[in-house]
Amino acid sequence: MEIEYGDITSDEAVGFCLPDPRKAREDTLSLLQAMIRNRCENFGDGLCKESRSIKVLQDYLEGHGLQTECHARPERPERHNIVSSIGSGSPRVMLGPAHVDVVPATPDDASQVQQVYSGWDEDPWSGTVTDGEVFGRGAVDMLNTVAAMAVAFVSIKESGVALNGTLLFCAVSDEEAGGEDGAKFILSDPGLKKLFTADYCVTELGGASIPDFKLRPTLSFFQSTAEKGTTKVEVTLRGRPGHGSVPRAADNALVRAAEVVRRVHAYSAPTVITPEWKGFVKALQLPGPLEWLLTFPPLLPLVLMVLLKMGSPIAPVGHALTRLTMSPNALVGAVKDNVVPGICTVAVDCRTLPGQSEEYVLDHVRKALGSDIASDVDHCSIGAQSHIPASRSEPDTPLWKAMEKAASAVIKGASLVPVMLPGGTDCRYYRGIGGAVAYGANLLEPSMTFGDLTKRFHGQNERIGLRSLWTSVQFYSLMVKNLMVAESA
Repeated sequence: MEIEYGDITSDEAVGFCLPDPRKAREDTLSLLQAMIRNRCENFGDGLCKESRSIKVLQDYLEGHGLQTECHARPERPERHNIVSSIGSGSPRVMLGPAHVDVVPATPDDASQVQQVYSGWDEDPWSGTVTDGEVFGRGAVDMLNTVAAMAVAFVSIKESGVALNGTLLFCAVSDEEAGGEDGAKFILSDPGLKKLFTADYCVTELGGASIPDFKLRPTLSFFQSTAEKGTTKVEVTLRGRPGHGSVPRAADNALVRAAEVVRRVHAYSAPTVITPEWKGFVKALQLPGPLEWLLTFPPLLPLVLMVLLKMGSPIAPVGHALTRLTMSPNALVGAVKDNVVPGICTVAVDCRTLPGQSEEYVLDHVRKALGSDIASDVDHCSIGAQSHIPASRSEPDTPLWKAMEKAASAVIKGASLVPVMLPGGTDCRYYRGIGGAVAYGANLLEPSMTFGDLTKRFHGQNERIGLRSLWTSVQFYSLMVKNLMVAESA
């Protein structure tokens, strides 16, 4: 089916709260560019100064007569988290938490005054618009969403419409390094939790078209209703240090660690077919036999292996979303190139499906290593350093219905597909600590497929289309209308 997506404008959205589409587009672009240029790079050291971009949002909101509250941990005063509200009572519906920190973009030579970024067609901190797309780090993760939510929020306030409940806009710091100074902080503090809590919230990651088997865009748009959990496991190997010139007189812990890395990498945990994976496969519009094979546990690993060799983008996603994954990502222990290390630690990044516990993870790490390594207590110890469980919000909710109605109003024929993310977002805190129904929700132009979006995340030439910014503003506006405004209003 041919899809047309020139200028996507919904008469319903314009009539509800966007009477001047040009102004809404300009405001969204201006906010996005300002936040890109603020360069809130999160290196994970706690020193990111998100206050720069929070100030941009605060000025925008307060410039339209809205009150805001800004909070940060006392020891991290530059890591701001902001909230603003319209209306009162229940339900509490949040546009956010939307994070303003971004991952770094690394220049070829940081010592140069004029920095060069290989693989980028535009400076990643410029916010340059080229061929209808805004270039810059954070353009899709997730400053585009922050800007669209802010404009939708202000537009709803300016419309003067009466809301059934409280609408909130929330922007946070530190999502890219785990949210300790952001979403986790505001929900763990009893006083702030009352201010920042919500019954329903929408944040990243959603809105891209799920392509068909020939990689053509469709009108099925993914929205994340679940995300995998994270368990950080350390496997420590002990040997006997010695001089590098006489290696056989020592017991090299690095050699032991190398075998651990090899075995963990080669291990495949049992296949689990989740409702989200079934829905995703169905949306791919595959030939019947292939759809069946991709949801049949005994054959799925073999099918994914064949698809991977064929270069299909389905393969790595399918592998991640149908099992516990274990990736040996860091090695610590070697101290000097002429010293045989006596101890090494392999850090294993484990991602769990809903219902998979810390003990489940450790059990499979032991199985991956085999009894000859795992049971050798003199030379090997295994321990979980942290465990964040997988989280899920079921799609059978008033918020989901409001999203479906909004999407079809903006893009005729649009349907939404619940999916699980292999990574984590601030949704896990709002679901876990806050008890909210939380989705990663958006609506982008149909030409932006799931594969395109994932390539741009944290990648070179990160960029977002101007049409996608506009569809997002309309989507969030109508979602609020459908959820919080009486039919007769």
